[in-house]
Amino acid sequence: FDKNAFYKEFLRLLSEKGLSVDEAFQGITIEKDTVKKILKGKYYPTKNLIFSLSLKNGFDLDETNRLLGCSFLSFDFVKAKDVVVYYLLKEKVENPELIFEALEEYKIDGLFLEK
Repeated sequence: FDKNAFYKEFLRLLSEKGLSVDEAFQGITIEKDTVKKILKGKYYPTKNLIFSLSLKNGFDLDETNRLLGCSFLSFDFVKAKDVVVYYLLKEKVENPELIFEALEEYKIDGLFLEK
């Protein structure tokens, strides 16, 4: 992957889904400066940010894996957070209430999702 791989893949996904960058980050609690750095290819998002964007924007498991790969990350099935997010994506759970219930049930924190 080149240094702008995440940025390019992310924009491609947004285009496929008919979402703007502003829509994609709506409800994601990160600094605007961080968003700008991501979009310029100067910052690789964390796994928590990729999980947050995927859950919020309805990215599927394959799309999420591509974004993770662009940032040199992957699911780690030893970690509860990764298992829960994997399940939610695999089962295509897009209802925010159900997502938050699952995150609360398994005491998953560190995501950038606005409730």
